[in-house]
Amino acid sequence: MTFEQWIRVDIDSLKTAGVFQDALPQQQFFGSPAEREAWTKYQSHTDKANFRGIGRSLYTLQLEEWYDGMRLIGRDPKNSILVVRNEDMKTDADRVYTKIQQFLGLTSDNDIVHLNSYDGRMKTHYSAPPIQEETQKMLMELFEPYNKRLYKLLGGGEDDDDDDGWKGVYDGPTGIIEEKETI
Repeated sequence: MTFEQWIRVDIDSLKTAGVFQDALPQQQFFGSPAEREAWTKYQSHTDKANFRGIGRSLYTLQLEEWYDGMRLIGRDPKNSILVVRNEDMKTDADRVYTKIQQFLGLTSDNDIVHLNSYDGRMKTHYSAPPIQEETQKMLMELFEPYNKRLYKLLGGGEDDDDDDGWKGVYDGPTGIIEEKETI
């Protein structure tokens, strides 16, 4: 199965479940009981042997479920769930490690543990041809509204102080990423 076929299978599953739909405008559908029902249907019909990369990449839908669960038990989700950017782990692992310790109420002793050697890349022996430009463009357009929701959920775009580092993370689609040749 090609990458494009694999993506199409999952997009079709999301459409069949109703997560991707055209009946309601996105602003009306997003966060609605109908969207939650469609998401639950998608999750319950996911073929575990055929990992669904598109649906599992809709982080906002998953995080909203966790936030709702925290609210149901009377807890503030922003004080109960810490989301850490992988990019921050790569650039300043010690700072992120300290932030995680503080969030968990643990003492921080950076003299004992240093994580600057953290390498967040997945190691794999699988090789594949580069993603097709049209596929990359389609995925960027598909994920854009969900990324905007995630950005807002995590505190981006608000006027208050941003100590979580989410402001400026999502500035909208930037077009196709092109590799620059170096001389």
